[in-house]
Amino acid sequence: MVLAHAHADHRGAAPGAGAPVYCHPDEVVDAQSERGEHYFDYDRIKLPPTRWLMPRLLRACDGGPVEIAGTLEEGDEVAGFRVVHLPGHAPGLIG
Repeated sequence: MVLAHAHADHRGAAPGAGAPVYCHPDEVVDAQSERGEHYFDYDRIKLPPTRWLMPRLLRACDGGPVEIAGTLEEGDEVAGFRVVHLPGHAPGLIG
């Protein structure tokens, strides 16, 4: 299983999948920690109801810390696909 990044809504069910999980090196610490959105700034969300709801929704989606079996970087190949590093939304976002 490949995590595009370690935000709660992406790691979701990964801890219970029973498959090895891979991600970019920049996401390992967040994937293996209790919360992968430590750098989120919820104060930047302009609508108060959304600002209140977002962290709660992310926690509801989160399956918890994920054991990372290995890392993938720009140019690596997985199942015939080439890994591309796309930092921005998350430091180690890959596609």
